[in-house]
Amino acid sequence: MSADTESFIHIPLDLGQSQIRLVRDLTGSDGDISCKIEVFDWKECPPYQAVSYTWGPPSPLRSITLNGKNFKVRDNLFNFLQHTACGRIKLETFADWYYIDQLCIDQMSNLEKNHQVHLMDRIFGEAECVLVWLGAATPETDAGMDFLNQTCVALEANERRSFEGRDLKEIRSVEIWFHAHDEMGASVAEIFHRSYWTRQWVLQEFLLARNIILICGERVIVWDNLSYILILLYWLNALLRQETWKRDRVLGPARDMLYQKHTRIVGVMSVHTSLYHWDSRSLIWLLKRYSHLVCEDPRDRVYGMLGLVQDNEHVEVAYDKPPAIVFWEALAAIEFGTWVAESAAKEAIIKLAANMGVKGDEWPQVGQHALERFTYLFGEHDPRYIFSEAGREHIKVTSVQ
Repeated sequence: MSADTESFIHIPLDLGQSQIRLVRDLTGSDGDISCKIEVFDWKECPPYQAVSYTWGPPSPLRSITLNGKNFKVRDNLFNFLQHTACGRIKLETFADWYYIDQLCIDQMSNLEKNHQVHLMDRIFGEAECVLVWLGAATPETDAGMDFLNQTCVALEANERRSFEGRDLKEIRSVEIWFHAHDEMGASVAEIFHRSYWTRQWVLQEFLLARNIILICGERVIVWDNLSYILILLYWLNALLRQETWKRDRVLGPARDMLYQKHTRIVGVMSVHTSLYHWDSRSLIWLLKRYSHLVCEDPRDRVYGMLGLVQDNEHVEVAYDKPPAIVFWEALAAIEFGTWVAESAAKEAIIKLAANMGVKGDEWPQVGQHALERFTYLFGEHDPRYIFSEAGREHIKVTSVQ
């Protein structure tokens, strides 16, 4: 087998150490992408940028060259690599190395995936920058990204990061700006209705990032400017008369993630933002809040949260376990408190169970602690009833009452 057709095989990591792989030297043309990959001990890791993106459908697969050998990646990642290697994306370079999970983790090894998932909070939290790839551009997203950057220039984003101290005349000028560009609302909305904002895994990648650059096609916007846009939309939500710029309409599925990120950095924006207040990282709160997000592997409904969860609610990552057993282990780890009402906690657990294929007949395989947590919420009911369709309806009715 020649070098250009031989398949790349990952050299195993030392799972007893904190090791990761990084890639660099992205080069190529439209159909020929190549890069190099190396293993690093965490303490010797060079500065790197982490890429946050959606994997997309499993086909078609595209070929790249990794350390001189053939490697298959999904289409959305190929588009990012292509844009980067060909120099189409004009952005400040924070580092020469990249962390890209599809390349840097041996996806055929459950042991390695277990090991790497435990490091995700550090990988994304300590990256020099997280590059958020929203996918290929359309004319609408190009126009939307251009408008966002133009808005920051026109409204002096570098001078004013909040509405504190603004007089009515200044606030009125902001309202006039958005009203004059009413036709841009749909273009901006397309950016925030991309599938990226609906995926489970990107949640912790986005929230833990120190710096963020949003990329859609060849257009970019830095987090400072995007955060400024959020402030404008938040404060002007009641002032803007036209529906085009209403906050929920524009931000859509991205709304919660964007405001959570904003409040983690600058604090609660006002007494009216309790909806976006960053909780104490309790697992039940996160499960309740983000139950709408989707993932390819049902186990990731739990594992995709672990970088955000407080230390005393640790769940061991094990991709060789059935999703239903992972559910019970998560239930055992939950510390119920005052952040989520009992009815809301029940609904969150019921929904998680349905999403992870729990039938209730797994309980003989789970520990006493999981059963105690179940009893705390559902009393002496049989798990097989609670996690049945009839049981789910029963919980809905009693929650309403």
